Amino acid sequence: MKYFYCMENLSYKKFLSDSFKDMQEDFDELLYLYSSSLSYLQTFFADLIKSKNNIPKGSYQTVLTQTKVYINDFSEGIIFLKAVKEDIKNAKQTATKLKEYSDIKEKYFHLLRSQQGLIGALITSTDWQSPSFYHTTQSFAGRQTGQITPNYGDYKRDEHMDERPYQQAFLQEYVDGFVKLPVRVYLTNSGMAAFTTILNFLFMENKIKVPLLIGKSAYHENEELVSKILGKHVVTVNESDTETIIKTIKEKNPSVIIFDSLTNTEEVALPDLKTIITYLVKNAKKDIYVVIDNTCLSIHFQPLSLVLAKNKNVHLVVFESLLKYHQFGMDRVTGGIIWAYGKDVGELFYTREHSGTNILDSSVYALPKPNRKVLTKRLRRFERNTKVLAHYLSEKIKEKNTIFDGINYPAISYHRAFLQSQKMSFHGSFFTISFKKDYKNVKTYKRFVTAIIEEAKRQDVNIVSGTSFGFNTTRIYLTALKTDFAIPFIRVSVGTEHRLDLEKIKNVFSNVIDKFH
Repeated sequence: MKYFYCMENLSYKKFLSDSFKDMQEDFDELLYLYSSSLSYLQTFFADLIKSKNNIPKGSYQTVLTQTKVYINDFSEGIIFLKAVKEDIKNAKQTATKLKEYSDIKEKYFHLLRSQQGLIGALITSTDWQSPSFYHTTQSFAGRQTGQITPNYGDYKRDEHMDERPYQQAFLQEYVDGFVKLPVRVYLTNSGMAAFTTILNFLFMENKIKVPLLIGKSAYHENEELVSKILGKHVVTVNESDTETIIKTIKEKNPSVIIFDSLTNTEEVALPDLKTIITYLVKNAKKDIYVVIDNTCLSIHFQPLSLVLAKNKNVHLVVFESLLKYHQFGMDRVTGGIIWAYGKDVGELFYTREHSGTNILDSSVYALPKPNRKVLTKRLRRFERNTKVLAHYLSEKIKEKNTIFDGINYPAISYHRAFLQSQKMSFHGSFFTISFKKDYKNVKTYKRFVTAIIEEAKRQDVNIVSGTSFGFNTTRIYLTALKTDFAIPFIRVSVGTEHRLDLEKIKNVFSNVIDKFH
């Protein structure tokens, strides 16, 4: 609390009030997560009773009993969380009370997270990876007996019933479009699996007429795959130079272009995909597949309306990692998703089958049910926290003569895409820290990460050093250390901390920047 004694009293009261509002939203989100898991369990319980005669007696009774226990525990948890949320509304706003609610939130978050994998295993425990579709005396399809079609869904590596409701709900909740019928949605076992499935589709269906155009700041593993397979036929373009991109498209006439909607590199480049796609829609005279990694912007970039029914030659394939935003900080299972519109995109189903990239049946139940309203609120918190921390550090670096060069984040005024980004409601949940030329080296980066962690420990502030983004807790990471297709950089993935905790994080970074040389 020492830091806050130095703050103006009015600022402290405002941040405390905001923190209580944040806490109410946090409990809303937690209630949604518990309700999602409870809904999975209740559906399974009903299916279990219907399928009683198709499940061995010993297994049936054990699974039924355990399911009842979980349903009861989750129902009681929801009642308790609702009561806490109501209590927050009427509580006296003090730091002690805020800490009390934060501790409850953390306890119930981690309790749910620890059980999600168990729930998925329980729900699929009566099923088989190779379920039977006919039987004489004993079914080998568990709760899905009578629903398995021969040569279609009878081998879960290829396709399974567990993924279908999630795919449909994802389309309904997260993809904008007046007409969605032509859009195909497919789960995969990771974001990278989504990309390799798409790449295999393009090869297997003979869609790649070299050259292939890719953004130079595309995710380094995707760029590495494409470059090692196609070599000299890959044309790399700078995402920040829209005019040159369009000029290159005119000259090279590619059949495939690949971009990240927001890049995970030191520049945090933001390609003007709306302008690029609009150009293609107006001018494409032959088939062109636009492949977009939408992991970093998620529901805040919606390209379907740009192509739907506008030019039969322009085809759209979008994918995301489900490990980031769609698990609401749980980071429980790997997962990815593809949604696509255009010629032959239904063949992605068979490409996924042949590639062996389908998601595990049990993993589906660790993915909270798609909910646009709740996800939008979560992304709004990321937006606020990232903006506050990024702008604060940017101003601090400008004020002092330090070894730091700046903060890379689209909402910062000196970012190359700043004017374009002003129309956006979400700019991603991370930024990068650039160092001056003489200090751009891994040794300095490692010292800086260590300094942040040590200072956070000293101040008793929770900051993690680890990969990825989309978590509740802020992370700092030395990225791209093991690849030749990206330059190492420092990324700060901001969490969903309440407003007063964000001030503590600001103070940690501020102290390190003041002393670091």
